[in-house]
Amino acid sequence: MGRGLDNYFLILELDFNKPESNEAFIEQRIKEKLQYWNKNGEKGKMQQKYRQYKSMAMDIGKVMKTENLRLAEAKDAQAFVQGILKTELALFAGAKEIESSAANAIMEKAGIWKDIFEQMSGLKVVETTGGVPDPKVDPNPKPDKAVKFKKYETDLKYLTKRIFMIFWQVILLQISLGYRL
Repeated sequence: MGRGLDNYFLILELDFNKPESNEAFIEQRIKEKLQYWNKNGEKGKMQQKYRQYKSMAMDIGKVMKTENLRLAEAKDAQAFVQGILKTELALFAGAKEIESSAANAIMEKAGIWKDIFEQMSGLKVVETTGGVPDPKVDPNPKPDKAVKFKKYETDLKYLTKRIFMIFWQVILLQISLGYRL
């Protein structure tokens, strides 16, 4: 207990707010997860974690089939998830919705899924628009007075590096002769 993401309710993706008491259902979920871990245990970034879960399968079954151990596991899962949600959702105080990209990051950190996230956070997960800009809208519109600036552009074209250096030589000469600028 107190294992964070390795909590048996989170591993089996069972609702820890209303702990499942049907042993047949729990056994079926363990079998489904074992099949998934066997299938995906040899590839991907989670392969080491899946091998670890496979080795824990007997203990998971024992804990989840024992009433008092199962309830303690559920309380640990609640405490872990609530702690993460409390810190992560502080930025969303007063909001009623959260974009799916932000929600997915928080759900991954807490090891929960969408239904539990919405239930515990009170926020509705809305799909991210993808951030694709509208091609008809210019993201950098020209100012209204762009025509006036055109005149300055032609005037500045004649200011070359040589003229700039002569200007600074004159200024430095005046300073060295004691003129106050």
